[in-house]
Amino acid sequence: LPICGAMMRGMAAKHCAEERWKNVGIPQKNVYLWANFLSMSKVISLFHIVFATRGRVPALNDAIRADFHRIMVHFVTELGCRLYCINSVRDHVHILIDLSHTISLSMFMQNLKAQSSAWIKRDGRSAQFAGWGKGYYGCTVSPSGIDPVIAYIENQTQHHCICQFDSEIKSMCTKWGLTYHPNDLA
Repeated sequence: LPICGAMMRGMAAKHCAEERWKNVGIPQKNVYLWANFLSMSKVISLFHIVFATRGRVPALNDAIRADFHRIMVHFVTELGCRLYCINSVRDHVHILIDLSHTISLSMFMQNLKAQSSAWIKRDGRSAQFAGWGKGYYGCTVSPSGIDPVIAYIENQTQHHCICQFDSEIKSMCTKWGLTYHPNDLA
């Protein structure tokens, strides 16, 4: 069923009287099919996100890591998103998420950092943890690029034996044309 610009403007209002549709000549059953089609939100919004402990203090120790990863899955799900992968080293976290269409990335990160920070402090196994740094790195990921990003996140422990976190962030910023400052993610 072809739709012209004038009809689209009418549908964008979405509260058009049924009489208007009859006047345009669209059979009633097609109006309901089109309205139902417009109401479906199918969004894939994949993000690789990196965020660090405040001052990059090495506070994410092995004693807390497995439980921390499990609670992060819970927090991400509570925010209506899907966590594909998480891994952390002592001073930062990598996650791959499918961000819900109902929340912005900044609101997601604000909530995730607040909830996870409160959990770590309540848990008590990471006395050095003073909170998360102010910033984060977030990069969209194509659905066809999920596997390499998951492999990269899973390999963080080995990766950071070779490459320091500051070098990694500087490299990402340079690669994608972002401005780098040494206090980024601090």
